[in-house]
Amino acid sequence: MTGEQANTRLQAIASSGTDLLRNGANPAVVAAPMLHFRNAHPNSLKLYADVLRSRFTGSLARAFLPMAYHNLLRPLVGGKGSRLQSGDQLPERTDILFVSHLLDVRRMTQCDDIYIGDLAERLQRHGISSVNALIDHTQSSSAHISQNWSRSQTPRVVLPRQLDIVNELQISAQLGRAALSLAKKSISGNIELARFAALDALSPTARDAMRIAYQIGELVKRLNPKIVMTTLEGHSWERLAFHAAHEADPATVCIGYAHAPLFPMHHALTAQLGNGYDPDVIMVPGDVSLSVLKNNPTMLGKDIRVLGSVRSFAKGEEFPKMPTSRVCLLLPEGLNDEVAALIRLSLEAGAKCPDVRFRIRLHPAMSKDLFFRQRPEFANLPPTFEWSKERSLNADLAEANWALYRGSTAIISAPLLRTKPLHYRVPGELADIDPLFALEGYRESVDCPEQLIRILSTEHVGSEAELSAAIDFCTKFYVPLREQVFVDLMRGLKSDF
Repeated sequence: MTGEQANTRLQAIASSGTDLLRNGANPAVVAAPMLHFRNAHPNSLKLYADVLRSRFTGSLARAFLPMAYHNLLRPLVGGKGSRLQSGDQLPERTDILFVSHLLDVRRMTQCDDIYIGDLAERLQRHGISSVNALIDHTQSSSAHISQNWSRSQTPRVVLPRQLDIVNELQISAQLGRAALSLAKKSISGNIELARFAALDALSPTARDAMRIAYQIGELVKRLNPKIVMTTLEGHSWERLAFHAAHEADPATVCIGYAHAPLFPMHHALTAQLGNGYDPDVIMVPGDVSLSVLKNNPTMLGKDIRVLGSVRSFAKGEEFPKMPTSRVCLLLPEGLNDEVAALIRLSLEAGAKCPDVRFRIRLHPAMSKDLFFRQRPEFANLPPTFEWSKERSLNADLAEANWALYRGSTAIISAPLLRTKPLHYRVPGELADIDPLFALEGYRESVDCPEQLIRILSTEHVGSEAELSAAIDFCTKFYVPLREQVFVDLMRGLKSDF
């Protein structure tokens, strides 16, 4: 299959998924991740490998045991479960319910959220209350989370990974009916995607989406917030969360915060499903994302606002550049394959550039020990390779001449610290996943070790004009958080505000 044929097929898959979602009265159908075509990132496309090759038998064989365990056995053996797991006492009501993510238990010792920083505390000064619900991506026990808990001004809740047996079995039944419905559509409508989505509806990811939506719906009933804001990346749980919030209280304003980079074919993020599954407002981190969404025909008339980001560069923060330093900083996404790809490329280039040090900075969701257990071949790297230790991103960038990356948005800060972005595009990829794709000049692309060697062997990192343009672009990508956006929203929702 050629690249053009693959792109055409993927566009058809994306459209077919949206059609199935719009026609699905059962929320459990919406839980199937495959129906939400997120983007053309290689990690997202893995979900469609069997669909592209029409390998249903192999897909069924791989999915059977996980489906049986998660939908039949786990609800019975996973423990009593609970509706909420809270480290802080919840108020009787709140103005805003933020839905964020717990990626590392050590974050619980800090009050600032990884996505919205101190926004909740800043809103308190305007008389706006909030609660932060955290989706648990760790494998930590409740006791371990409690041990690391630090009380904050904003009450926080960790959503447990298991509900009580009755609710878990109800989810199993709902997903089973959704799978049957999709299987029937694959036959009556001759829709190939529906056949694969029937299996996907019974996946652990679909189950998690149903559980998260149930928990958010319960929180909305309990706290009666005026606003519910979740991250917005095109996941199925996000649409179910909006639906659950709207079902609990139709007056609830649902906000999707599209903080992640908008990779090509970001279909699920912009699809209009109706029936309460769409966000009422979309917020973005800066002017670049705003422009991309505003120019999307499906976003015509949509309320899109710039919220800003905790990743905006602090103007008063200075990191002196080390002119004699020859450091190449590796900035992988939170994926083992991405880490491995950048290290392999650097190993080949490093053999020809012995004076260059390579520093690997893992995504906050990853740990070095776990990566070594899964990829032991990288446990003993040459002495010119090192791992970043308890340092801020800006500090690492300030010491680097170059930053090697693929899809990580951490690269946005690089030009601001006079660090040259080097984007590694793997030959044969269907789409460009470079967050700086719209930046002309200053950054460079590499697709082989020889190109990286050439760049690392020269002192030239770009002209002042290119650097100035890059700095201007990056300062617009992430702008400082603007609490006034929520103040204005609340003013329109509360008569006594």
